[in-house]
Amino acid sequence: MLKGAIFSLHDVLAKAGPIDADLFTETVKLLRYLKSRNVEPVFISNRVWTVTYKDGSPSKSFKEVLEAQLGPVSYYIGGQNGMPYKPYAAATAHILADKDWTSREVIYVGNTDSDMRTAQNGNILFVNVVWHGEGSPYGFQFESPLDVARFVDCLCVGLNSWFWTIEDSPLRVYALAPFSTLSSQYLQAHAYSASAWATAKDGAGDAAFWGRLLAARVYFSGLVDEIDYITAYPGHSPDSKPTVIAEALNIFGQSLRARYIPDLLLRHSKATKSQTARAAGSSVGIDNQLSTIMLNPNPLKGLGGDTYKSFPVRKHKTVLLVDDFCTEGNSSKQVVRLSKRRVPKSSASVG
Repeated sequence: MLKGAIFSLHDVLAKAGPIDADLFTETVKLLRYLKSRNVEPVFISNRVWTVTYKDGSPSKSFKEVLEAQLGPVSYYIGGQNGMPYKPYAAATAHILADKDWTSREVIYVGNTDSDMRTAQNGNILFVNVVWHGEGSPYGFQFESPLDVARFVDCLCVGLNSWFWTIEDSPLRVYALAPFSTLSSQYLQAHAYSASAWATAKDGAGDAAFWGRLLAARVYFSGLVDEIDYITAYPGHSPDSKPTVIAEALNIFGQSLRARYIPDLLLRHSKATKSQTARAAGSSVGIDNQLSTIMLNPNPLKGLGGDTYKSFPVRKHKTVLLVDDFCTEGNSSKQVVRLSKRRVPKSSASVG
């Protein structure tokens, strides 16, 4: 999966002025950890960085300082040796070609708006590190080198595939993990399931973790290359709260130019929950979903964005639809039906 990490220098490894020795030591630990997991850190800059010493010792290039800690490193400077300047897409393309990597085998670690644009132009997941201060509001933010190491360890090199998939066009479903707090088969996953439930249903879990997990799986699996829009399946009531990972989906969409549309699907009437019906000794069918949900003809452009003047999803476009739990699959069946329908021209119920 992950083979390389492209590190910007400015406000990531260092900043102008005195070096924070403790923070630099922690950053070097991160770089060494990446190498131990066979993830090569490489470095990108638009200019030469020089380290000067108060004791009068000879100045060194930042590359020399890094190599004293890590051994030989790949160091790319815009305008030198055929290296294009960032934020052009050619900058990351040059590195990928030099290393024989694909964009789905790399993350971009940066801080500034220029870094964000470099990652976005290269179609690479932007890891926004803010330990020297916030430089850009975009991308998943990481507070410390240790936070990045955990992300890489748990979500970038520790997971190899989806738990299960259904690929029966036009229905394609990808599950992150099993959910069970009772089954002995998944007893070890109890805490994992409990966290998912607490996050989705009670707002008490770790929404940042689940958002990062979803983004990492979609990105590293290559599924991201097929996605034009992202949305979430609505709750069972018209006044249900938005998904707790809405912010994460919005960030992911911004990072990779797949617009997040929070209200593409609307619940116009209350639907019966499958688990509620089952507990009462009854069941619900696809009509429970079909008669209570609709396509929104004028949805929002991301969180807090303006309203589309016309329905944005055109023919031959792909929407990533995120749902929290799959009980009987009725939501998925409804989505297949909606995908075959024409764009709504009013707020009337589709179905």
